Amino acid sequence: TVNAGEVAVTFKAGNLAVLPPGRHYIEAIDHTFDDFLSTQQLSIRLTPPEDGRGKENELLTCETKDLVSIGIRADVFYRISDPEQAIMKVGREFIPELVKDTSIATLNNIIRSTALGEIAQSSQPSAQSEAEHATKVQAAQAMGDASAPLFFDKAHDQFLAKLHDDFKARYGLEITNIRIEQFKILDKALSQSIAGQAIKTAATQSELANLEGQTQIATQQQERDVRLQQLAAEAEARRVQIKADSEKAQAEALAEAQRVRS
Repeated sequence: TVNAGEVAVTFKAGNLAVLPPGRHYIEAIDHTFDDFLSTQQLSIRLTPPEDGRGKENELLTCETKDLVSIGIRADVFYRISDPEQAIMKVGREFIPELVKDTSIATLNNIIRSTALGEIAQSSQPSAQSEAEHATKVQAAQAMGDASAPLFFDKAHDQFLAKLHDDFKARYGLEITNIRIEQFKILDKALSQSIAGQAIKTAATQSELANLEGQTQIATQQQERDVRLQQLAAEAEARRVQIKADSEKAQAEALAEAQRVRS
């Protein structure tokens, strides 16, 4: 019985025969079972080769465009989308090695073509198919809808998308995600300098925010004072108008009384 999420690798008369999930009966004498192969999503930590002491570094060392050495902690996620193609092209036991080595080369190329100030997490959380996205963009444009490019301003997004398509077409392997969890500047002096600059920048931004807040408060206070002055002026104008109207009415009444008496 082959469980869901895996396939059975068998050979019939020397030819590969991949059995999908379900119950199968192997009766022919030349039909042999080799092993199970998972088709679920798997992950590999991208680490450099072991050093001479048999130890493995946790961070992958790369060099940026401006020749700054940085350490990266990253994981690549993949799944076997076509088991038969993957076994025939790569070999069951060599699949993790191919994914790891190619992903390390990919990251090295990304970092080597990127300046230190431009290094950031990919704007795409997972690898996307360039061909599929092109179809979606064409459909959106045909309908008059807005369409955004697959690749933003990060060259490595385009590189990973091409890696996704290439692996799926050539090896039957699907790179589902390449996640960079952390990067560290290995040059301590440069790292301390950048940290100090970051603190100064944060302090400057805080001071600017305080000044902006004070300016806003002062502006609101001035607007309030002007409004109060306007209200006071309007009240004084109404008082003067009421007094003038009252004096006029009294004068008219007095004149009318004198006319009546005469």
